[in-house]
Amino acid sequence: DDQTACIDAEIARTEDAIVMLVKQRASLKRKRNTFSPAVNLPPELLTLIFEFACLPSGLNLGLGIGVGAVTPLFIGTICSAWRNIARGASQLWSTITLHLSNKHGDTQASLLRYWLTHSRQRPLLITLIEDEVSDNDNDDDWGIDVTPAAIIDALATHSRQWQTIDLFLPDTWKPTLAQIRHDLPLLTSVTLRVAEGSPSMARVDIFSSAPLLREVTLVGYSITDVLLPWAQLEHIDGEYSSVGECLETLHLCPKLRSCQVEQLHRGIVPFTANLIRHETLESFELIFATAFELPALLGAMTLPSLKELVLSLPDEEPLLRAVLPLIQRSACKLRQLHLVGVTPPEQELVECLRELPTLKEL
Repeated sequence: DDQTACIDAEIARTEDAIVMLVKQRASLKRKRNTFSPAVNLPPELLTLIFEFACLPSGLNLGLGIGVGAVTPLFIGTICSAWRNIARGASQLWSTITLHLSNKHGDTQASLLRYWLTHSRQRPLLITLIEDEVSDNDNDDDWGIDVTPAAIIDALATHSRQWQTIDLFLPDTWKPTLAQIRHDLPLLTSVTLRVAEGSPSMARVDIFSSAPLLREVTLVGYSITDVLLPWAQLEHIDGEYSSVGECLETLHLCPKLRSCQVEQLHRGIVPFTANLIRHETLESFELIFATAFELPALLGAMTLPSLKELVLSLPDEEPLLRAVLPLIQRSACKLRQLHLVGVTPPEQELVECLRELPTLKEL
């Protein structure tokens, strides 16, 4: 027993010595680091370098730590000096790209609250990416919303800072978002996606009172599914819209400058063209699965400010027959014409160029 006690005492003394050596080693490293040019840079210059390092890109995934991202959290692991600078630079915390995990939602929400605290009053650029549905998931659970509400609850407390947001919309988030509908004073751009795991086509009116909203992208939603401040919008990108909804969009948005409409199937409701003259539309992109309703659609419009027209149709469909009457009727100064599909006959192209003296790119 005495020998065991002696050995234990020696182990304790050795462990204490190791702790002291580790502390001494850390102290010497800090002293050595003081001679590094990077450490001696002014805080303002280091902050600027950190800003460039944290710029959003394909690899910078915001809160997606562990996926090769450069974030202020990662910078803070380098040394205490850099950590203090990163914590004090609110601009580093103004971009949030979060890949949601249904299993770890509470942990992500805790980290998100920490992130938002350091953003202070900065306008926020937010992207929320839905958790992928695993092939091993039980098909019987499809449509059951398991998206954690803690994430949107944390973001909602900072709704007055939202400037741009790209999000999907599960049912569990709608009550929280309804409470901030009138509290989005800085919001300028919204991308709204249908939640793949729990799709709901209930009408969305969350962003209907955003006073500065100018750009809207709808993925899986049509204009009949959402209520927006249409009269102030300048850019619309709508997928799965029918051609009737395309004209309705132009009617609702007199200040629209650019519009993209993608139709993946023919409209179920018979299409009746209502004539419209839109004074401000400059860029118009049409992506259709069939040209069945295209002549009626283009024939209903007059676009005197049109500068760019993009038309995409299946290979077997003609492209120019419905375009020239629109250009002639509108008397617009078209500069760019992009035709995606079968190449028109040479004679049609020659006639088109004769009618478009202002064209710069075909």
